[in-house]
Amino acid sequence: MSTYSERSVCDQRKDCKLEVDIVAKETGISAKLINAIENSDKKPFSSVLSYRMTERKLSAFYKVRSGNTGNKNNVPVFLRTKTN
Repeated sequence: MSTYSERSVCDQRKDCKLEVDIVAKETGISAKLINAIENSDKKPFSSVLSYRMTERKLSAFYKVRSGNTGNKNNVPVFLRTKTN
């Protein structure tokens, strides 16, 4: 069984029951680019880096929308707030 982050962006969107137009409106990423990421098409992007960053942004958006934000152990130590 794969973890949420290992699943395809398309599967994550379908699990959240969202349409591409709604995701585009809420994230600011065009529907054309969302479809390109779901089809693993890197041609519309200026670089592989921009493709990967957009893919991560979508994945993070779906993760928040699904309520699957994880727990404290998944947050790197340097990002955790110190509690005494």
